[in-house]
Amino acid sequence: MKAKDIRLDSDGDLSIKNGDFEIHESDSLHIEHILISNKGYWFETPLLGVGIINELNGSRSSQELKQNIRRQLVLDNFSVKKISVSLDGKIDINAVRKI
Repeated sequence: MKAKDIRLDSDGDLSIKNGDFEIHESDSLHIEHILISNKGYWFETPLLGVGIINELNGSRSSQELKQNIRRQLVLDNFSVKKISVSLDGKIDINAVRKI
């Protein structure tokens, strides 16, 4: 079952259509937020967050980065099928939210 949430535009602002908040499936946005955020950012789950900017600039191997991403997504109730990290830092994630 995919999560639904209020849509954000490309600037991160609320998207409004016909005078109301726009709703959309938000799993990909949740994954993006988990990747960007650092540990301690989420009040209710303070251990959640990859801190991808620091990770990509750090000394971790590609395998360690994939393991960290997998752990964080599992912590947020995702079932991770595949994670790939290219040499140029592009990350491809195939994950679905558990019911």
